Amino acid sequence: MFWQIGRQVDREPEKKRPELTQQLTRIADRVKDRQISALELGSGYHGKASTQADLDLRPDALTNENGNPNIDADLSFPDPDPFPRREGGTLTRRFKVWITAHDAEKRRVWAIVRARSNQGEEKDQQKWGFWLDTFDFPMANFTRVSRSERFALVLQDYEPPKKEKVDGDKVPKVKLIYFPSARVGAKDKPFIDDVVSDLIHERK
Repeated sequence: MFWQIGRQVDREPEKKRPELTQQLTRIADRVKDRQISALELGSGYHGKASTQADLDLRPDALTNENGNPNIDADLSFPDPDPFPRREGGTLTRRFKVWITAHDAEKRRVWAIVRARSNQGEEKDQQKWGFWLDTFDFPMANFTRVSRSERFALVLQDYEPPKKEKVDGDKVPKVKLIYFPSARVGAKDKPFIDDVVSDLIHERK
C-alpha cells in the first residue's frame, strides 16, 4: 500500500512532492516503530534482541564488505524449541551488517548481512544481500535464519543526504531485530529441514 501511495506521490506536481513524501515517510516510521516494539517484546534474554546504527549515505562515506561493518553485535532471545539443546535455553547469533550502496531516487540502500551462531566459526556463517527501502516493514519483510529464527532490517528517519549537514537534520538509521518465528503473523512455507525434524521428533 505504501509503495502504491508513493508512486502516486511521484506523479504529483513537483512543488507538492517533498511535503507529501515527508508525511508518508513519517507515517511509515510510526508503523515500523510499533512493529519493532512488538517483535522486541520479551525477546531480549541475557543480552539484547536488537541494535541500530546511524548511517552516513554520502558516496565517499559508504563502507564495503571488507571494511568496518555498520553493525557488529551479538543478539539473543529465549529458545522456543521445547527440546532446547543450547546451554541456558538461549539462541544467540553474531550479526554483521554493511550498508554498501545508496539509491536516492528509490530511497533505498543495499545491505549485506552475515550471521553465525555465537560459538560457530566463520565458515559456518550465512550471508544475505538485499535492497532495503523506507517502506520495508519488519513483520512483512524479514529473513529466515533457521526454523525458529528470523531477523529484519529497518531503515528509519530516512532523508536523502545533503551536500552540507545542518543541525537538526534527521540522521538515517538502520535497525536490526532478531526474533523468534512465532512473533510474525505470516506463516512460512515449510522447509525440507523442518519436515525432517518433525519426522524425527514423531519417531522419538
